[in-house]
Amino acid sequence: MKINIITDGTEKNYIIGYTIKPFNPDLPNIEITEDDLPYLMTQKCRAINNKLVRDEAELKVIANKNRTAYENEYDAIHAWFKRYDEQVIQYNRHIRLHGESDIDIASLDAEAEVKAARLKELEALL
Repeated sequence: MKINIITDGTEKNYIIGYTIKPFNPDLPNIEITEDDLPYLMTQKCRAINNKLVRDEAELKVIANKNRTAYENEYDAIHAWFKRYDEQVIQYNRHIRLHGESDIDIASLDAEAEVKAARLKELEALL
């Protein structure tokens, strides 16, 4: 099927938008298959000789940036859990010695649950 495309105007000719209907043969267009549709806006694609080309080099750069961001987030959450563990120890010590503590353990525990779930997501991505 043929679709009209909008490109970024650079020499790399990245596709930044498209229309399927109504098709206008006077506008820039490319030939694609139904299988190509999911890639158009989720991945870097270029229009070369009226064909859709996935920019593999750019995809690798994006994947590396995402991986680095995921690794940084993973490390930050691990550092948070280290501080969380220290606060839990302090909380337990205060309760044992003084009968009460000013640490809001309930909110820390709730945050820990959210962060633990995110860690699992990140582990699946890495």
